[in-house]
Amino acid sequence: MSSTTAFLVLTLLCFVTYTSCKEPTLNGTKIVWNDDFDKDSGSEGAGLKTEYDAKGLQPWYDFANSFINTVLGKDPYELIFKAKDGTLTDNIKDDLILGYALGMVIVVGIGLLFCLIMPIVGCCFCCCRCCGKCGGEMSQKDNPNNNCKRAVFGVILLIITLLMFTGVLLTFVCNDRMSETVDELDSTSKGILDEALKFINRTVGEVEKLLDVDFGFVTNQLMSDISDSNLKTLVGDPLLTELDKVSVVPIQAVKTLSDETKVMAAQLEIIKNNSGSLTSLTVDLQAGLNATKDNLTDIQNECNALNPAPPFCNDTNTDDLSTQADFSNLPDVSTELQNVEDVVNQDFEQSASDGLKEVKDIPQKVINDTRNTRGDISTMISNATDTVAKMRADLRKIADDDVGSQLKKLRDTDIPSYKNTADTYDNYRWMAGVGLTCILLLIVVLMALGLMCGVCGHDKEATPTTRGSVSNMGGLSLMAAAGFCFIFASFLMLLTTICFIIGAPVQTVCKSIQSGDLYTEVLDNPTFWGTDGYFLSKTLFGANKSHIPFTIGGFIKNCRENKPLFQAGPFNQAFNISDRLNIKKLLGNDTTQQFDNLKVNLSDVNILSNETRTSLIDLSNSGVDDIDFDAFLNETRQGITAVNLDAFADNITTNLADKFQQLGNTLIVQGRDPSKAFELGKQIREHCGKSCVV
Repeated sequence: MSSTTAFLVLTLLCFVTYTSCKEPTLNGTKIVWNDDFDKDSGSEGAGLKTEYDAKGLQPWYDFANSFINTVLGKDPYELIFKAKDGTLTDNIKDDLILGYALGMVIVVGIGLLFCLIMPIVGCCFCCCRCCGKCGGEMSQKDNPNNNCKRAVFGVILLIITLLMFTGVLLTFVCNDRMSETVDELDSTSKGILDEALKFINRTVGEVEKLLDVDFGFVTNQLMSDISDSNLKTLVGDPLLTELDKVSVVPIQAVKTLSDETKVMAAQLEIIKNNSGSLTSLTVDLQAGLNATKDNLTDIQNECNALNPAPPFCNDTNTDDLSTQADFSNLPDVSTELQNVEDVVNQDFEQSASDGLKEVKDIPQKVINDTRNTRGDISTMISNATDTVAKMRADLRKIADDDVGSQLKKLRDTDIPSYKNTADTYDNYRWMAGVGLTCILLLIVVLMALGLMCGVCGHDKEATPTTRGSVSNMGGLSLMAAAGFCFIFASFLMLLTTICFIIGAPVQTVCKSIQSGDLYTEVLDNPTFWGTDGYFLSKTLFGANKSHIPFTIGGFIKNCRENKPLFQAGPFNQAFNISDRLNIKKLLGNDTTQQFDNLKVNLSDVNILSNETRTSLIDLSNSGVDDIDFDAFLNETRQGITAVNLDAFADNITTNLADKFQQLGNTLIVQGRDPSKAFELGKQIREHCGKSCVV
């Protein structure tokens, strides 16, 4: 048998464990194999009668079995070993006759002696009767004990008659039961073969489902998974999601940083311009304050030149006219601004956008880069599908042609032929059995008739020559029964002895088969076959696997417990069915390599270019972090001048000018020249006030 055929036969045996009866389903990325068997699968063989129906005769069979067990009480396993080794004939007397079959030899000897002695006894009895002895003399002696003897003999004869009648009835029943068994041979055998065909068809159906539905489900799922759309969904999109954490987010951050860099450049430009403006304006302010200070100093000098000098000439402190904030000390951001502008001009935002596009295109890159490999996988799956289809066809051919056709031929042709032949011979057997049983029945009837007539026709006063016809008929019936016993007893005993010689050992063998002792002690014993391993394992699995404990008794026991065939025998130790049905091996030896080749090279995906990295480094080294913005804040928080110019100007233009006006009025009253005082007040109002305000 080829390896492929052997595998198919093995698959046929072990499908129960490794196939599923419902279509598998997909739970996410996991295939759920629905291996619940059909609910009606346990009803297979439910209508097949395999138990023998004794029909009330079981006590009779138990009695016969008990008698056989008593006669053949020892197990014959040692004799079987000696018979196989050829040493049984060395000491037949001790081993066979005395050691095992002594009881049977005695019983058979008694039967044969009966066959020999019974005709002799009958002949002697006949001669004795003819000679007027043994009750043949035509006289009768009166004895006081005759009535008691007649009663005792009558009871004994009645018991014997009833026992013989029971035996005759059992003989009739057993004769019919044998015919019924022959009649049931056709229906029982066909029922067994029908169940075998159903089992094979269901087995093949399950295996075909395994190879068609389950394998097809896997291959279809593989083909679906490696399609463009599903490859994008199952590989590209999850990969993009993972890259989003480590690549896309940083790229988005780079783009945001680019926008912020542009804003920072604009703000640095504003800082630079404002710093220059503040410095220039501070110089102008200081010049104006100096001019005002000089004017006030001149006015104070002229005021002090008056005679007498007014006391308020020195009330104004000109030293307060000075700038407080020194904007010339603000940090120069020109270098940092230039560095930031250089980074902005490098346009690293575009590089980041290009890198982001590279990342977004990864799902399509996965599809494009794996197209050839996926094509190879599709071809591999197609080839595997063809192989599995051929496997299914071969399995169906083996099941239908090699096994199913033979079973159908046996069911439809051979068994009916055997049944017809058996019916023909069984008819002869039945008629012979009925004939022999009728002889026994005739003897019983004669005995019963003689007993009944003797009891009913008995007359105490009658002599043997004057007895009535009823009593005389009873005597003749008893003598006829005795004569038939002597004539047919030897033949019946010989027939019984022959049946016992054949049936007793067969019953012993059947008992050993039913109990399993025959397998345990003989057939499953490695020493019986002269090898170290198990015969069944060596025959089915090969010599290299003969150590596997495959026993006939254990196999039958497991089958009786309704275990699947693959679990009933150690097939899992001899054949790794999981390995033989491995989807990778069914797809091909290079399956793993093909799927390993299903790779995408992402090393050429340029997410951040070197120019972008350089721009980021330049931005980091631009010096923006070193700008002392606290200096800007400290200077801008200070006042621009030491005093409030508005208050200072108001004080001069109002108080001081008014004082000069009052001084002039006083001089007029004193008759002195007030022109100088009025002139100084006018100068303060016209010149000093304007300068202070500026």
